[in-house]
Amino acid sequence: MPDFMKLYLEFWAPLVEDEAGIIDKIQLAKELYDYYYLIAKSQSIIPYVTGGACSAWSDIDTIKMETDIFYAKLYLGEEAQEIVAKYEALKPTIH
Repeated sequence: MPDFMKLYLEFWAPLVEDEAGIIDKIQLAKELYDYYYLIAKSQSIIPYVTGGACSAWSDIDTIKMETDIFYAKLYLGEEAQEIVAKYEALKPTIH
């Protein structure tokens, strides 16, 4: 069974199907709306938490690293120089 079907059967089907396995279109629309909202909001927060270093299309490891660097510089000041230097050395050349 493909991964997408496994995910559907385990996660989405209980949310959008009735006991007979019939898709409830209203419930499906609600779930899709929530999913869309989550994606839209997460895209806007990524540049904020990374100090503008990443976009929603950056890979997750880069986003984590840039977030650490941004907050280390912002809140730790001089104490953060060792941490920042470590992460700066690990930065990929392409985001």
